[in-house]
Amino acid sequence: MEARQRLEHRLEGIPHKTDFVPGRVVSVLRNAIKEKKIDFLVIGTHGRTGVDKVMLGSVAESIFREAACPVLTVGPRANTDFHSAAELARILYATDFSPASLAAAPYAISLARENRAQLILLNCLEEAGEPRSMLKTLRELVPFGADLRCEPICVVEQGSHGEKIPETCEAHGAELLVLGAAIDRQQARQSHFRRSSLYKIVTQCTCPVLTVRA
Repeated sequence: MEARQRLEHRLEGIPHKTDFVPGRVVSVLRNAIKEKKIDFLVIGTHGRTGVDKVMLGSVAESIFREAACPVLTVGPRANTDFHSAAELARILYATDFSPASLAAAPYAISLARENRAQLILLNCLEEAGEPRSMLKTLRELVPFGADLRCEPICVVEQGSHGEKIPETCEAHGAELLVLGAAIDRQQARQSHFRRSSLYKIVTQCTCPVLTVRA
């Protein structure tokens, strides 16, 4: 009851409905999304360590992979000082060019256009590669006539996505990170955004993370 009262206080003045439903988190959310026709899910994560990390990481991973709608995750390091979507000034989209990650590109471009925000495109070279060709490929992700406020910034970093994505978000002052998530094991094997790195990204980023299921 105390938790419910705190939540009601935080939501005061905002039209809402509060449900406390027993059951497994993933199953409850899956049913709620379907029954209530939810088109946007917001969750928080603590970023704990040890056994708690394994359990929370597994739950978060299942939500990313199974939710039939985009998922916005607010991690423990996320800066939530802005008060409206109109204040989104910098949006970072990270891709490894897998089909799953590319599915999120239209969301990132659309959000940047609607918010008149600076769009930052990131690719991380976890193995040997040619940064110049990757920069060209990043630029080609934004279609001609996208009507963005300014030219996108393209960044190629050497290192793992789990390490470099949070670092790049912080370095560029990103206020939202957009990622694509694989929906099955075959897609996951084709993507660098696997369970360990995806959970690490959302818990280490200094901004909320929007995950779009392919």
